[in-house]
Amino acid sequence: MKLKVVSICLIVGTAFVSALLYFDSQKLVLSQCADEEKVETWVQFVFDYSILNDFSIEALEERIDEDLALSNLILANSCVPMIRKSAGYEFFDAHNAKPEDMLSSHYELNLQHSSLLERAYQEPNFYVVLVLSEDSSYFDFEYKIAETWVDLFPNFVVSDVRAGPLALEHELGHLAWAQHDLETLSSQVQGRTLESMTAEDNQLQIKRYAHAALCGDSGTIMSYEKNIVPIYSSPNITYQGRVCGDAESADNARLLTEYARALRAKVDARSW
Repeated sequence: MKLKVVSICLIVGTAFVSALLYFDSQKLVLSQCADEEKVETWVQFVFDYSILNDFSIEALEERIDEDLALSNLILANSCVPMIRKSAGYEFFDAHNAKPEDMLSSHYELNLQHSSLLERAYQEPNFYVVLVLSEDSSYFDFEYKIAETWVDLFPNFVVSDVRAGPLALEHELGHLAWAQHDLETLSSQVQGRTLESMTAEDNQLQIKRYAHAALCGDSGTIMSYEKNIVPIYSSPNITYQGRVCGDAESADNARLLTEYARALRAKVDARSW
């Protein structure tokens, strides 16, 4: 059975392109989701203090709500049994500790908020998102504006405050081992394989079907297309009459579903 998405048309920005995005909800046809318990995931935001020079507390709280609402729309549209919730927010002083990359971001944050990173290490459904101000950011806005390193930090995201609402779920998707579309990924790895760039202990996390897809004039959430449809790639979803994935090479919805079920099993098995 096919269902039409009931959400209104969405106009948002994204971390990997500067253009506004538009998708026609009337042309997005979703599949019927199974009735399945959703695992709760908690997202802890840590903002660079200097962000307060440009944003009020209220604006930051609205940003959190907007980002999580879009994440949950993408998950629901894709039949992924998982929900994102806010674990709150803290602040980070980057004045004398300006990060230069992912490693230094984690190091400096650990000096100021070690308990948060310890919790992320202990709880598989807890994520920390460090948001840097424009002045403190090390990102090249034209190239990328948020990143993860799932092989090393499986529950950690670094983002620029200029990243749009789609960036959060894109990066959390990477933490579930979801990949970009094949064309983008090929240009990024430059002849290498993901296996050669991944620790041996994590080789089994790489799935041949874990790629984004293009459909109609848009791409799914893990793609680098100008227009983004709020879904993970799936052979069970169509947009503008085109299938948004295939079982062999572009089914990130399957990957995220498997990730969610494994996560729920880990959460249920905890003794505390």
